[in-house]
Amino acid sequence: MLTDIYNDVSFNCVCDSYDYWNFVNNVIMQCKEEILEHGKKGFLGVRGDSGDPVEIVTQTVFALWGIFGGTINSKGYNT
Repeated sequence: MLTDIYNDVSFNCVCDSYDYWNFVNNVIMQCKEEILEHGKKGFLGVRGDSGDPVEIVTQTVFALWGIFGGTINSKGYNT
């Protein structure tokens, strides 16, 4: 989907219909280079719609930070 259908546009991927944490922790890692290349053309949103929203979002952000990294601003916030 990332390279064929949505090659140059932004899209959200609702990915909890099968195994959300496998997708976040393994599939995204395997597609890291394609995702980074896609980021030059569009936005890829990762959404889990099942479970406790606070827990899902928090754990997803930390997992993606572990894969892609990020920066910490002058006030100490992750950006």
